[in-house]
Amino acid sequence: DGVVVDLRGRWGGGPPDAAELFVGDTPNFRLISRSGKDMLANVRWRRPVVAIIDEGSRSGLELFAYALKANGIPLVGTRTAGALLAGRAYLLPDDSMLELAVSDAVIDDGVRLEGRGVEPDVTVPFPLPYADGRDPQREAAMEEMRRILAKG
Repeated sequence: DGVVVDLRGRWGGGPPDAAELFVGDTPNFRLISRSGKDMLANVRWRRPVVAIIDEGSRSGLELFAYALKANGIPLVGTRTAGALLAGRAYLLPDDSMLELAVSDAVIDDGVRLEGRGVEPDVTVPFPLPYADGRDPQREAAMEEMRRILAKG
């Protein structure tokens, strides 16, 4: 009936248009099987979406979270990392890797997420040492989804 997208604890690097699956103007197209039958009319998800974010959501995933929020999809969790700069990796002589920011990222009307991050609509901290096997952010996201589904 709905989907909860977990963007927590990821390195980022997601494609900037990843949110297109949930929001925006996805072009209509058809996939046709080898037997000639239509398989899919449009890949856009048209049911409720809730996303979970935290300080581990960074880079391209912050852009993803920003696009979801800008389109009214609720975000649950804590503020994202505020780490949205384009980076480049360099392999060092000892086979370690150094990644450096090489360019700024500005979206919409001069909005910069670098150093600022994306705030959740429903703030839910997740103190891991006291979690006792629970995931309060996931539980809150599921509750938000139940609330949305109950509204119809």
